[in-house]
Amino acid sequence: MPHSSLLRQTLSDFRRPARWWGLGWFLFGWLLLIFLPGLRLSGPAWLVDWLGLLAGGEMPSSDHLLAGLGLGVLLPVGLGIQAAWLGSQLLTAEREGGTLGLLLASPMPRSRLLDAKIAAFLLLLGLQGLGMGLLFELCNLALGLGLPFGRLWISVLHGLLLGLLVGGVSLLTSAWGAGRRWAFAWGLISLLVIVLHNLLASLFRMNWLEVTSLLQAAANGGILQLQPLGWHTTVLAGGVVCLLWLARSAFSTRDLEI
Repeated sequence: MPHSSLLRQTLSDFRRPARWWGLGWFLFGWLLLIFLPGLRLSGPAWLVDWLGLLAGGEMPSSDHLLAGLGLGVLLPVGLGIQAAWLGSQLLTAEREGGTLGLLLASPMPRSRLLDAKIAAFLLLLGLQGLGMGLLFELCNLALGLGLPFGRLWISVLHGLLLGLLVGGVSLLTSAWGAGRRWAFAWGLISLLVIVLHNLLASLFRMNWLEVTSLLQAAANGGILQLQPLGWHTTVLAGGVVCLLWLARSAFSTRDLEI
């Protein structure tokens, strides 16, 4: 089967859930940037400090705190959950449905099958990220939030890369032979570790905690600050590439029960 046919088939299989995820993120973007300027947020001191740290405000205002909550926490965590679900489905849906054996019996390398799955995985989430970035930028201009053009797109990119790390964990465990639920669970565990690590970095101001926090790397410089692409982008993208390469290697060499 040609690589393009595998890609089209995978995209077709996930067309309906992709629409629902896209609709959910569309509503999230509108609600966040419509209510962001007028809402007031308060809470425990540790929560205020954490959200202010993610937003990049030295004297956190309600706008900074809501930006930290929406773009610094809900966006990457939501993308992580979505990517973990998708990564856990790419191989296990066909393996548990009995069609993976037929695909592997055809005269083509295993790596080609997983390459098509990975391409669909990146394409679905990447197109959604582009749409979210465009929506955020339009709301930024319409509401006069005063953020530089492209700033919110960079926030979405870093949130997306962080989510792809979590999805990569799900895909890797799936390639090792884990079932759908276990692959999804391992992705959520990795996401929980990332969030707890970042929370500890905000509670205990130790340099090594802040430097190794991936959630802080995704919000490096603050959500509402000018944030060019830099070392944090390289770290997140490098982690995604490594996980996808490990999943490809595992799927190509491991004997799977199909």
